[in-house]
Amino acid sequence: ANLTACLRHAIQLGQDDRTVAFTAGTASLLRIDGPWPQAVAAQGAGAEAAARRGDRPAQARALIELGTLRRLTGDYQDATGDLKIALELYRDAGDKTAQADVLAELGNIRRLADDLPGADRALRAALELYRDAGDKTGQARALTGLGFICSTFGDYQDAERRFHAALALYRQEGDESGQPRALTGLSELQRMTGDYDSAASNAEAALVISRQLGDRLGQANALQRLGKIRLATGDYHGAARHQEAARHLYRELGARLGQANALTELAEIRSLIGDHEGAAHDFEQSIAEFRDLGIRGNQVNASNKYATAIRAAGDTTRAIAVYRDALALAREAQQPDEEAAALEGLGETHLRRAELEAGTGYLREALEIYRRLGMAASEPVAARLAEIGEPSASRPGRD
Repeated sequence: ANLTACLRHAIQLGQDDRTVAFTAGTASLLRIDGPWPQAVAAQGAGAEAAARRGDRPAQARALIELGTLRRLTGDYQDATGDLKIALELYRDAGDKTAQADVLAELGNIRRLADDLPGADRALRAALELYRDAGDKTGQARALTGLGFICSTFGDYQDAERRFHAALALYRQEGDESGQPRALTGLSELQRMTGDYDSAASNAEAALVISRQLGDRLGQANALQRLGKIRLATGDYHGAARHQEAARHLYRELGARLGQANALTELAEIRSLIGDHEGAAHDFEQSIAEFRDLGIRGNQVNASNKYATAIRAAGDTTRAIAVYRDALALAREAQQPDEEAAALEGLGETHLRRAELEAGTGYLREALEIYRRLGMAASEPVAARLAEIGEPSASRPGRD
């Protein structure tokens, strides 16, 4: 409140020099502490003041921070606009390291907006510029972003290699600030491939570092990953506790994406304990938020879980419709893990309706994808096919 009052006073008096200095000096604090909507307003004022003064370096710095904050609040379009202006300013100045900073952030935004090829290009360009400059922390940042892209594409081996390379560089440089993001990325990979002990260990490490740094976003992300691991191991109470804690932090920061992710996980828990009506309400809310943010990958994840809840409530016809929509969206967003989840869901739903040929066809196709990705989800699908007397080798399914 005091910081906001000081900034407002400087703006009201037309003191552009003080506004620029204030926003530059408090940028890191505002990003860590939030709430981000207020931080966006502060950095926007700083960028405008710098532009009025003709201070192009200060304007570019404020625009990078503004773009990052807007990305965190889910405003990807305006974030992209801010960063493109910053990139041009840095190109005019010939500052290649700063250009890399902008490209790395643009890569993060494009990944969230499902432009995976564009994200990959931006992060690879950033990595090259960081290498030319000998900036190892920057290289680690770009490698972490590329790890998330590989994970989205289903290339888990390459993703794991990039996360480990990023962590090695951060540790070599004694920089803890970027480690939580790489650790949570690695933890998520390990959860999906069934290595729950390693997944929990890395998520706990991310949580410890984030708490030491006072990084509430890092804490929320680590807690959210821990909740998913607890759910995978059957600890519904622990899963709900972690997700509620994460959701509280996301809400305080103004992180719409994080809140929707936590709500999706809480809805799944509600469904598993038999509260299908409450789960449906929460799934519908999170899906609407993902749709509004334009994040198809998270939307399809929530839709698959929603369809499973609908099936558990006994409405197989509607469940099939939701799974089919999720399948189409997963293929459009190039999310092979969610494509397999939708196929598995369709298979199980058709089997519940005693439609054996359709059900086994979908399950075989899901199994093929799970095995290609090396996901732990392949084991129950293979066991299910064996249970009903079908070979586990894949063959084309139906859609």
